[in-house]
Amino acid sequence: MAGRSSKTTVGRGVYQLLKSWYPTGEKKVADHARRTSTAAVTITRTKDLVGPPDPLSNIRPITFYVSSSETCLEKKYRLRRQAVQTWHQNFWSKHNSAFVKERKEFEQSKQHQITSDEMSVFYKAFLDKYWLIHLKYAKQWYKHNFDLLGLAAQVQLTKMLKPLLK
Repeated sequence: MAGRSSKTTVGRGVYQLLKSWYPTGEKKVADHARRTSTAAVTITRTKDLVGPPDPLSNIRPITFYVSSSETCLEKKYRLRRQAVQTWHQNFWSKHNSAFVKERKEFEQSKQHQITSDEMSVFYKAFLDKYWLIHLKYAKQWYKHNFDLLGLAAQVQLTKMLKPLLK
């Protein structure tokens, strides 16, 4: 079939990929709430695949599409996107792990049921403690995004000018 060259019908392969995005251990979503069908799924192989949010970082993992005709500039852009995604994932995994750990310590230090007022004091103290780290993260995030924006503009400009330069 000539018209289906950009689409692939897959079944268990994509299911296994999607399943691998869920780490083992405690799940945030009940099993019945997830789509677990193993029926064949038609996906377009010209787009990135975005998975379900990671339970710890709450960041959705991305499997980046690699074109067979990818240029050096497009490869640089894709690799940079992957590096930023990994950096972002690592930051929020560490941050949220620290939050969960400190919240458990706070809850265990109390001998009674914790009130919302007590929790708000904890949340404020936690945010104050990590304020400088959040500020550094935000600055880096902006730098990464402007870098990616510049690369994306170069890729799009190259694609637009390619027919004119032939």
